[in-house]
Amino acid sequence: MGYAFYAGEPVDTPELRGPAVEKIAANGEQAQADAIVRRVRELIVEEGLSFSDIVVLLAIRPKAAAYEMLQARGLPGGIGWAVETRGPAGRAVFVDTVARFKGLESQAVLLWMGDEVIDEEQWGTVDGRALTQ
Repeated sequence: MGYAFYAGEPVDTPELRGPAVEKIAANGEQAQADAIVRRVRELIVEEGLSFSDIVVLLAIRPKAAAYEMLQARGLPGGIGWAVETRGPAGRAVFVDTVARFKGLESQAVLLWMGDEVIDEEQWGTVDGRALTQ
């Protein structure tokens, strides 16, 4: 996704394997929060990922409202949301902003982007490759 905004020396394809980029669209912030929670549940319950391997990053404003929408929605097994801090040993999915997470990594990253961040044209391709719809 970042290559849509990158200008510079060519970068080698990463050796990390993982699922294709998946676009999940929903109209309105409440529906978007529901979609994120649904996907996190799928990752935990159906795909067997640990809650600690999942991160939700926000590129939407205001961030406080987005945090509240997620925290109002439950996750399976008593798993909660760790907002802006992973915490010592809590059972929680980490939620932070893109800017604060920069340079870190996770097994699964869900990026919540508002309409102001990216338009439909930019969703179409990344580095000449079509994105999964």
